[in-house]
Amino acid sequence: MVELSIIRNAIQEQAGRLPFSDGEFEAAFEQLTTENIAMIADNRITLISFDPKLKHNQ
Repeated sequence: MVELSIIRNAIQEQAGRLPFSDGEFEAAFEQLTTENIAMIADNRITLISFDPKLKHNQ
């Protein structure tokens, strides 16, 4: 499990001058949990499964 703040901070560093909003993070985290890719509890995220061959936006 990894703290969500660590994930957010790493992503924001990569985003540079165009940071993501809290709403964008919430939408992304919700999609990850809905698609059973990750589980979020107590502000921690755990990867459940990841298959780069899957096309989640079909």
